[in-house]
Amino acid sequence: MPTSAFLPRLPLSGPVPDPANSPRTGRARGQSGQLLLGVVLVMLFGSLVISGLLLFLSTSVRAREKDFDRVKAMYAADAGIEAVLADLQQGKDPTAVGYVMPSPTVNGALVSLTVSPSTGYPAPGETYGASGAEVCSAPANFADYLVIAQAGAVTLRAVARQCPGPSLPNTQQIVLVSAWEEGAPTELPPTPTPTPSPTPTATSTPTPTATPTPEPATPTPTPTPTPTSTPTPTPTATPTPIPTPTPTPTPTATPTPTPVPAWSTLASTPANVSSGGSLTNDGTYLYALRGNGTQEFWRYSLATSSWSALASFGASVSLGGSLAYDGTSVYGLAGNTTRTFKRYSIVGNTWTAMPNTPATVGSGGSLAYYGGYLYATRGGSTTTFWRFNISTSAWEARANTPASMGNGGRLATANGAIYALRGNGSKTFWRYNIAGNTWTTLASVASNVSNGGSLSWDGGDFIYAFRGNNTATFWRYSISANTWQALANAPANVSNGGSLSYLDGKTYALRGDGTASFWRYS
Repeated sequence: MPTSAFLPRLPLSGPVPDPANSPRTGRARGQSGQLLLGVVLVMLFGSLVISGLLLFLSTSVRAREKDFDRVKAMYAADAGIEAVLADLQQGKDPTAVGYVMPSPTVNGALVSLTVSPSTGYPAPGETYGASGAEVCSAPANFADYLVIAQAGAVTLRAVARQCPGPSLPNTQQIVLVSAWEEGAPTELPPTPTPTPSPTPTATSTPTPTATPTPEPATPTPTPTPTPTSTPTPTPTATPTPIPTPTPTPTPTATPTPTPVPAWSTLASTPANVSSGGSLTNDGTYLYALRGNGTQEFWRYSLATSSWSALASFGASVSLGGSLAYDGTSVYGLAGNTTRTFKRYSIVGNTWTAMPNTPATVGSGGSLAYYGGYLYATRGGSTTTFWRFNISTSAWEARANTPASMGNGGRLATANGAIYALRGNGSKTFWRYNIAGNTWTTLASVASNVSNGGSLSWDGGDFIYAFRGNNTATFWRYSISANTWQALANAPANVSNGGSLSYLDGKTYALRGDGTASFWRYS
């Protein structure tokens, strides 16, 4: 085709043709419109892709946070993490202590638990507790421990900052820092569907822009009025403000779990409790001897959280005072180097003298009931052990304890056997086989037991114990594993008159030590 076909013919005379109406100008305008439309489409498509990615990321972050909280709530206790943290809070060396997990599996997966010194944080970006300067007197005074529990696809990590030494009691900073499922958490969204393949289709539109190059001169297309359409404000919509949801990850609630244990202070006893103080229960009420050389006897109501005075014991109660319930009545030893033994009628609110013990009872004297018999240690640094036949009202000698029992000695019935803290400043713990009339030495407690030592069975696998000896130490014994575990310390030191009784899923405690303190451990 000749070149003249692309050029307008100008007359030799007459008015100059309007360039805006020329065919070349119209063609150029159409081509610029196509180019503008392609740019707008690319920008709109890009904004959609960016907003989709941002939405995916924010949803993923929120889902992971939700997953973290859910895993912590579901698995922290079952995996044994809480038990480890409780031990660490008591100042124990975590690498030298054996732990008993409440459940051997989590969601059917066997739990593997490890505790080891940690030189840094176990998860990137995680922090916990306060700084070393706030927690310990000097950086050298603290140690970090890492606790890892693995149950199938679930991994839990905890870290504890521990400040050893008598000058820094109870200053451990403990927190659960990480929890995740290494498999496929249901909360997490699927892999990024928003990454759309259509991206190449939008790029094809600008291709026609290369064709308009052939036109040479004729700068007549200066008509700038046409670009006035270019400010199409649609591109202004591209600053999609969706990035704002990204600050949602701030709820990294790492500081949430500090101490797990839960001691509560309840209504004080009507008067101070000391030597001979003792607790028992009938499944509804708690009953208590005040001891301290008095005859006072009280009842505590869980429903009203209040104490009431009952009929006086009728004899002075001191070291070796003890109570036990047989399903109908409450029985009591006066101790105090006497042979006094009595029965309390709950219905009649009266005490009745029973046949005296075969010999005087002193510190370490204790009562426990099982199968129609009351079992009793004489205490007073002796090995004497008896049982009282309720049906015949007669005392019978049984096999002596393996060693003498004294201050802090205490009995408890559990799973058809009698368990005993020897006390007397020792760590010894025994089990008495009722059918065989034999004693067996079990795992020792961690520290010497003395005045205020006490035992109470929870009806399942655990026996709870006070160490006494003017300390706040509180332990739990696993019958199935034959192991002891340190729990949260009592709110204050326990001594003469300290006593425990398990009722309605909780352990109730007299502090003794000449105080009216009364607590509950949940």
